[in-house]
Amino acid sequence: MSKRLTVFSFLVVCLLSTIGCVSQSATHVKNFSDASSSLTAHTQTVLDAVDSSTIERKLHELATLPPDRVKALSLEDLAYVKGVYANKNKLPVFRAISTLKKYTNALGNLSTADFRKDIDSAAEDLYGAMTSMQKEYKEITTKDLGLKDETFAIIATAVDAIGTVIVEKKRADAIKKIVTENNEHIAVFCDVIHDNVAANVDLVKINTNRIVREKIEAYKKQADKMVLESKLVELRKIHTAVNNYNKIDRLYKDAQKSPMLVKKAHQALYDAVQKDKFTTENIVKTIGEMNEFKSHLESFYKELLTEKDK
Repeated sequence: MSKRLTVFSFLVVCLLSTIGCVSQSATHVKNFSDASSSLTAHTQTVLDAVDSSTIERKLHELATLPPDRVKALSLEDLAYVKGVYANKNKLPVFRAISTLKKYTNALGNLSTADFRKDIDSAAEDLYGAMTSMQKEYKEITTKDLGLKDETFAIIATAVDAIGTVIVEKKRADAIKKIVTENNEHIAVFCDVIHDNVAANVDLVKINTNRIVREKIEAYKKQADKMVLESKLVELRKIHTAVNNYNKIDRLYKDAQKSPMLVKKAHQALYDAVQKDKFTTENIVKTIGEMNEFKSHLESFYKELLTEKDK
């Protein structure tokens, strides 16, 4: 009886140890997922914020119309007031940023799902993201990303092996397969986002520069008739416009940095799972870098909003 109890206790200890390791693994995969998803979301938000420059320029065009043209102003003229990214869902690079977010979300959800239906839902999102990566990469580069049907089959087999009653070892194996099979493609996909996300920077700079010049010209024409307080209000607006113009290059450099941090973190995860590890100092470090940069983007976004309200 004593021997049986000892053996049973030993097995329980082993089982708990295994669960502990897997839980820790799932935690860091989820942390990677959350940090990556949040970073890509904030990148989109900041780009949306700067997009207001185009809207502002078009409003200025309407505001400076001659009297006879003002009388003919129509709904079609107002419908013309749209940003550079007004149709961002039609722009492959913006869809690519969204797809990268979906991929990292799916990986995180797969790592923490408690029920088979949640595993299936995460897997479906993962396959959808991988399919979108193929499509968007080809739209941007006209080249094939290289994701083969066999890749989908390998991952599907690994996910199916997790079972109805979730076997954590099988889940870890599935995550390893996903990260291994996708690492090269994620790297290339992040590179293409980096190379194309700033494609409209010159247009945004032209729009913003024109706004600054128009504000200065308008101020010059009205300054003699304005009281001091009114002058200060208008000068603050001009100062804000100049500040926003000077931040455009920095903003797009930040937008380019985001996918490269995701690429770096995914590579750290890949390096770890090749050794059947999910927790390494490098993973923790890269997750920290992503969270730190996300905080930077948050501050930048608040800064833009504050200046816009001046």
